Amino acid sequence: MSLVRFWQSIIILFGLHKEVGAFVSNGAKLRQNLFLQNSFGVNKYHASLQATKSSDEISAFSIDLPDNIPDISILYESDRILIVDKPSGISHHNDEADAPGVVTVVRHQQQKRLWGVHRLDKVTSGILIFAKDAEMASHLATAFAEGKIQKIYVGVSAKLKPKKRQGWVKGGMSRSRNKSWKLIRDPKDKENFAKTRFFTAKLSPKYESDQVQDDDDSTRKFTCILFRPFTGRTHQLRVAAKSVGLALLGDPIYKDGQDDIVSERTYLHASGISIPSIAGEAEVNLWNPPPFESLAGKSELDSVLSVLMQKHCDLPNLLDAASPGLKKIS
Repeated sequence: MSLVRFWQSIIILFGLHKEVGAFVSNGAKLRQNLFLQNSFGVNKYHASLQATKSSDEISAFSIDLPDNIPDISILYESDRILIVDKPSGISHHNDEADAPGVVTVVRHQQQKRLWGVHRLDKVTSGILIFAKDAEMASHLATAFAEGKIQKIYVGVSAKLKPKKRQGWVKGGMSRSRNKSWKLIRDPKDKENFAKTRFFTAKLSPKYESDQVQDDDDSTRKFTCILFRPFTGRTHQLRVAAKSVGLALLGDPIYKDGQDDIVSERTYLHASGISIPSIAGEAEVNLWNPPPFESLAGKSELDSVLSVLMQKHCDLPNLLDAASPGLKKIS
């Protein structure tokens, strides 16, 4: 079965919505919705397996649904583009255990066919783009391939002594053991070449004022990483972080070695995107802050991101979109 036929066939039929927010800069309408777990405890979802004369007609059947359905917030919507905030821990497509992927959930939420034009790893959260028609999907996929769509990610590592505090990570991406990838400095396969710019800053942990910490915890620090990828390879940023001695906190594959820290997720988030005007659509510059407040606290996180973005962001329109959530630095 082709991916297009697969996308046409899957849709979920239950869901609720509420408002959320993000920073966006362009002339189109901002839709703010949130997919919620069914409040009536219904643990079934329906999917179509029957092609009909009308693509909007579906024949559905029920299968077991996992207890937890992640929230999928809508960050931006125009006539032909939809951008969502993918949660960490959900695959792109339905996984081997038949848990619904983000494509399935968002299609249900919108009650229409959508086209995915890029992916995020299961452990990664943040900005994910869908097209509302096949033509726009082709335009967006081409823009990605040509490097016209620019992205910024934010990550956190428990490591404090990187091989370098900023710079480039370049090399070929090659499959390794246990679902991992590795970086090859002189690759034979030039088509899988990866190129990433990164910048780092110290990040202090979040502690309640009346909470007593032991000596080790009281001196615990983290490293915040601003990633600027120029290619889009599988596990590219996770491998880049590992290669400079900054394995991401909570990464189940590229271990950070911090077994004493309980992490509920991998700390990598697609935070910013800049999309040029494509096929008559307005330019989009969207900033979606990382949901890492439980680790560092909002004030500390905002301060660190403000420094990193204002010093190193080379996308002026995206920086303008992010400015309402950043602190002024001298």
